[in-house]
Amino acid sequence: MTSERKAAQDRICGDAQGERIVAAGFIGGTKPELVLTDIDGNAFVILGTAKKAAQRAGIAADEVSRFVTEATSGDYFKLVASCMDFFEVL
Repeated sequence: MTSERKAAQDRICGDAQGERIVAAGFIGGTKPELVLTDIDGNAFVILGTAKKAAQRAGIAADEVSRFVTEATSGDYFKLVASCMDFFEVL
């Protein structure tokens, strides 16, 4: 397992002590709801759904761009971890 994948999994699951690892989200601590149930688990579908949720929540375009940059900077685990950092995933 690569160190990047391990880091992404740690961000999803928590660190060795079972604590949630907190990462930066949108400015102001806003965490819009992101509903991922009943959608395709394809990375492009998840990314598009997240972008639309952020835009509907009134998140500034530069913040949405920052999310997209972070979410696409790695593999599938990085995408999911970024969604969990930036959104309240339902």
